[in-house]
Amino acid sequence: MDLHLRVPNAQIAGHPITFIDDTGSDMMVIYDADKRLLERLGGRRLLCLGMAQAAQADGHWADFLVVSVEVTVYCKSPARNNQGHLVRDPNGGYQYATERMTSWDTIQCSVRPGGAGVDDVPRLVGPWLRYKLYTASAPDGQNLMHVMDNYSGFGNHVPNVDTSLAIQQGLIVNMSQVPDPFIPPPPYR
Repeated sequence: MDLHLRVPNAQIAGHPITFIDDTGSDMMVIYDADKRLLERLGGRRLLCLGMAQAAQADGHWADFLVVSVEVTVYCKSPARNNQGHLVRDPNGGYQYATERMTSWDTIQCSVRPGGAGVDDVPRLVGPWLRYKLYTASAPDGQNLMHVMDNYSGFGNHVPNVDTSLAIQQGLIVNMSQVPDPFIPPPPYR
């Protein structure tokens, strides 16, 4: 998903950066290359809030710089004219307008060394999106996260799936293939 980031209080539209949602992430994570780009676009440095130590997915601990960034999310909505009617494009489809879904929020963000593609570690959105908007997913094998600014907005956008058919790509364990639990040896006599 693309979020727009900028230096706090910079009067620019922000820069789109692709993130993944990880419910275990306590803080947004970007790369040092992203930080430098945001500073160049914003005309000043990001405010350094300090250093943080964080447990990584593989169990080791790492130290990260923590900065303050502003974040928002944009969405595409059908364009409407002054009378409220949908605007068609020359090919008969509909035109779309890009609109900001949320206000600009200032949040803490940890900075990972390097740039995109380093060790294939993704940028993480952290908890901001789930605190700010409604999110939903469906066990339909699409790996989509649906994001809305109101609960009723989900409507028919989130598929209704028969969860008994939702076994996807080995995510559900076949219990017949799980070895018997470890049985400790009897106490030493």
